[in-house]
Formats: sequence, C-alpha cells, structure tokens
Amino acid sequence: MQSFATSQRLCQLYLELPSWARIVLSLAFGMIFFGTTGFAQVVPGQTDQFGGSKCALHLTQELQSGKEVIWRLTTPTRTLGNGVSKLKQSEATNTWSFEFKTPEIKPGAVLDASLFFHTGDPQSEQQVPLRLRSSDPFSHIQDTLRKQGIVIFDPSGKTAESFADLSIKPNHATSLKQIAAERFVLVGENVLWDKRMAATIQQMAANGKWVIVFRPADESSIPMMLLGTGRSLSFQQLDQCHWFPEKIDADFWPRGQETSFGWRLTIEKSELRLIPAKGPDVWQLATYQYQEQGGVMLYIGVPLISRWNDSPVPREWLAHILEQALAKNQNDGIKP
Repeated sequence: MQSFATSQRLCQLYLELPSWARIVLSLAFGMIFFGTTGFAQVVPGQTDQFGGSKCALHLTQELQSGKEVIWRLTTPTRTLGNGVSKLKQSEATNTWSFEFKTPEIKPGAVLDASLFFHTGDPQSEQQVPLRLRSSDPFSHIQDTLRKQGIVIFDPSGKTAESFADLSIKPNHATSLKQIAAERFVLVGENVLWDKRMAATIQQMAANGKWVIVFRPADESSIPMMLLGTGRSLSFQQLDQCHWFPEKIDADFWPRGQETSFGWRLTIEKSELRLIPAKGPDVWQLATYQYQEQGGVMLYIGVPLISRWNDSPVPREWLAHILEQALAKNQNDGIKP
C-alpha cells in the first residue's frame, strides 16, 4: 500500500509540472524504457478525461490490432473500474487506442486517478495519470451569464448545438442584427469572415462587449483595427498565458508541429490581417483589448467545437475564459 501511495504521489507531482517539463520527462522515460521493454508510448494531451464516459487512450507505438488490453482505473483508496478492451488502429493518425470506462463526476469536481494497463504480462504494466472531469463545467457561472446575457452568432447552427445539453444556453443568432444587449458574444467555429462582418463584430468589442471568436473557416481573413491609445494586440501560446488554466493539459493541442493550429498576422493590400493557419510558428491565441471601454476580443486559433466531445479540455477552457471575464467585469464595477 505504501508503494502504491508513493506511485500516486509521483503521478500527482507529474501533473503539477509545466507542459514543457512533462514533455522532457516523457521523452526521457521513452528513451530509457519504451525502446528496451516494448512499452507503449502514450500520445500527449490525454491527462484530462470525461467522467461517466467510455474513453479511449491513444498510443503511438506500433502494436498489434485486435490484441487484448487489460486495464484498471484506481485512486489511492479504491478501484474505479477494470476491464478488457481490444486495440484499434487509426490509419488516419497512425495511432492505436483502447477503450476504458470512467465513473460519474459531479459538476465542478475533479478526481485524480491512475490508469494501469498491459497486454497480457503484468510485469510490463504501465501507469498513466488522469484527471476525471464533469462534462458540464459551466454550472457555477450559468446564473451570472444569464443575467449579463450571452449570445452565439452561428449561421449554420453547428456550434450552437454543442451547448444543447449544458447548463449555459446562449441565445442563438443567425444574423448580426439579432445581437443586442448581451454582454458576451461567441462567434461560431468555422464561420466564414468577411470585411463587413469583421467591422461589425469588432465595433461590438469597441463598445464594451466581450467577444470570443472560435477558429473560423480556413479561407477567412480578418482585418484588424489599427492600434492606438488604449488599444492593444497580443499573441500567446496556451501554456504561457493567463487565459488558459494551469490545471488543464495544454498538450491537447500540440504546438511546434506542421499540423499545429493557430494564427498568423499578415499584410494584404496594405491592411493588417489575422488569418487561421497551421504550422510550427503559429500563435494559438490572439487578444485585442480596448482598455477604456472594457471590451475584449479573444481570437481562439485552435479548434474547440470539432474537439468538443474528445476531451473536457475545450469546455474547461471556455468556462475558464468566461469566469475570468465575469470577474473582470465585477472588478471594473460592471453590474448585471
């Protein structure tokens, strides 16, 4: 029991490390163990998992499809579940995965757990630290959001559908003219931006609204208002900015790769423009602030809605942004 508790504590310390340190440790252990014992390498960014769900753990090392994986999910005091699953190969991502089940988690709660698994030899059992989270992280802010008003501009309705089973219910606008008194404006994922739309939405932030822009259609090109007194534009990576919570796995959206999602700032026809892009040099988040009016535009460069059901991370991040925005409104003396 003592060795098990020590193992659990080591897992907890690992989770508390910054993303770069976890990557270095993973690579180090990969060179020492994976190559000599045949242990599977776990795809980064899977620390956070849904509670009350059938989840999948993805592995990068080539394994035999159809092979049985014996797994157990535990905490220091109890076993949460166990079972046998079969390995499945994804040719699109060149990864292998197996499924495991997690217990229900109350809204707002987080349960640290460990997933142990092997393919028949208990001596080669591996341990992966996990954080189990509720599928609805918005329950504690739903009343305040409803009072201040939240709307989602989403002509196709696909992003709005993602909130159907959650505690927050943004008003759904298919036209910019339908956005009125709401304090918070969400712009749906994969929306195609044009110059008129950009001017209208940016003016909302200039008038004091909070605007959260999900990653737009790839062919979008967003004109940026000129910088000046009381206005600022900044770019951040998720693991280096206050908009992203420390206790969430930023490796869920890997960066520094050819396939990494984010933003690039370009000049087109003598005009400064923000464009969605992929590559090792993109920025995952852009922030445009209007200090005097209190308005903010957050341009999210990574896909949230298309990954909405893959992990709690996209929902937890959005909830964190809204929570911070509500706190700033309160500090600025803005009442519901």
